Amino acid sequence: MILLCDTNVEMVGAWWECFGDEVPAIQTDVFKCRASVLVAPGNSVGLMSGGLDLEIAKRFPGVETLVQQGIKDRGGNLPVGKSLLVPTHTKDGVFSYVLYVPTMVLAQDVSKTDNAYLAMQAILRDTPVELSTVIPGLCAGVGRMSVKDVARQMYHAYAGSGGWE
Repeated sequence: MILLCDTNVEMVGAWWECFGDEVPAIQTDVFKCRASVLVAPGNSVGLMSGGLDLEIAKRFPGVETLVQQGIKDRGGNLPVGKSLLVPTHTKDGVFSYVLYVPTMVLAQDVSKTDNAYLAMQAILRDTPVELSTVIPGLCAGVGRMSVKDVARQMYHAYAGSGGWE
């Protein structure tokens, strides 16, 4: 099961327009959700220094180190459209994993790209289907992509994958 979750009411509204009732979308802080996997949108080098990725790094000490080591092991760069699943070592089973998904190479405007589509493809492809997953908006913050474009790209990736239970 996937859950689309964001504090931005416009993002949630855009998801509802695109996904309808196919995938639940709620307006709340991702940390108030309960799932096995939390998606962490970020950059290709694993610097978790701003936005949601910074909050994730604070909440799960050691995750940034695991992400950066995993990226280093893959040649020092994790391209948009790839992902890295790392354990959080939580004891309660909530967010046992972070799926780190680059939405940009470095902090930059990606509003004229298909990066939200590529990132969503990676999420759907690389998350074990038996794990519940919370997905925030992709590319809408630092990436400056409009929420309508984000939702449209995420939905096209979802629809193109045949959905995901």
